[in-house]
Amino acid sequence: MISKNQWRVIAITLAVALLVVSFLTGVMGIVDNLGSVKETQGAYTDFRDELDALKENDAFLAEGKAEYDSAKSEYDSEYAAYEDEYGKYEDAELQYNKDVLEYNTQLIAYSAGKNALGGSADSAVSEGKSKLDEGWKLYNEGKAAYDAGVAEFESRKQEYEKGLSMYEYLLNAIEALEASGMSHDEALAAVGAQAGIELSDEYIAQMKAGIDSAQALIPEAEAKLAEGKAQLDSAYEQLMLGEAGLETAETKLAEANAQLNSMRSSIAGGPARLDAQGQSVSESKAGLDERKAELDAKAEELSVYEDVSEKVSRARDKLIDEGFGGSDDSTEQLISAAGAHEAQLRSEYLKSIISFILTYAGHLLAVAAATAALLLLRKNRLPAALRLSVIGVALGLISVIASIVFGDLDTLAFAAAVLTAIGVGLSAAPDGNE
Repeated sequence: MISKNQWRVIAITLAVALLVVSFLTGVMGIVDNLGSVKETQGAYTDFRDELDALKENDAFLAEGKAEYDSAKSEYDSEYAAYEDEYGKYEDAELQYNKDVLEYNTQLIAYSAGKNALGGSADSAVSEGKSKLDEGWKLYNEGKAAYDAGVAEFESRKQEYEKGLSMYEYLLNAIEALEASGMSHDEALAAVGAQAGIELSDEYIAQMKAGIDSAQALIPEAEAKLAEGKAQLDSAYEQLMLGEAGLETAETKLAEANAQLNSMRSSIAGGPARLDAQGQSVSESKAGLDERKAELDAKAEELSVYEDVSEKVSRARDKLIDEGFGGSDDSTEQLISAAGAHEAQLRSEYLKSIISFILTYAGHLLAVAAATAALLLLRKNRLPAALRLSVIGVALGLISVIASIVFGDLDTLAFAAAVLTAIGVGLSAAPDGNE
């Protein structure tokens, strides 16, 4: 039979083992479940802060609405007037730029015309007449060369026709004699004697090659003559156009001088007029810049209210998306509907944090009390050890109850404290056989 002392040793041994395990599980439990507590806290505080901000911003909008509407109406009116004035400024600036461009164009045209007519125009007309005379001279020389070429071509062509007739005559005579019964050589000799030449097949072949060569050159020569004739005709037309152009240039030169005098009168007052116009445009721009700065400052003031309004709108949309009302509900109605959810989140958070603290504070304190009880037992301080062991059991029980609420049952510390209390209790009345 197991003695009381043996039970005491078993209880204390198990208690020590469980205390070690309980301490480790307690620390691990804190680490593992602290995130869940923080998550619950974050859900509550975030929702609470959102509702508080929405209440504050909605109150701000309600309080400043009349002032904002008045300031916004005034700003819109002033900005519309500013835009109208700015449009007029842009039109004036555009007209000024066009006038400057037109003046510069006229000035460039006048300078170019003045330079062109400052002596170069007259010299150009004289030079043109000189070139035209030179052109007529070259045309006449070319025409004379063309006429000589035509005469030479006609002479060569007559020689070709005479050679062709002679060639055909010789062939016909030879063929006639061969037809009468003469041999080819006899026919060559007879025809050659009649023509006064030493006739042979080689002679006839050379004659034929010369005729063919001459015949091939005739189209090329005719084409070159035709090309020369076309060039002469074209040159003649150009020269006639040059004569007409020279006459026109002399007329235009006189007209250009008259136009140049008119342009000089037109641009004479341009600089003073453009300076005054540019000064007016610059002053308009400076005034508009000042008004724009004032409008920007007012817009910055209005943006404070508009930013808050945007925040309220986003917060309302979020509450509506989360099912706390519809778009037709007022902000107060949405806040009221969300208040119950806030209370629920607060309750869950308080329940979570209290049960977490009680669970793990009770757990670790139970472990600490039981450990201290065992240390006091070792020093034979039984009354104090007994009290601490009972406290450890009570703390362990609190930890068990709190862990049930927390949703993560924790009994190790309670078990360790109970075993410690048993061991200490048995030590208070040791077995007589010890």
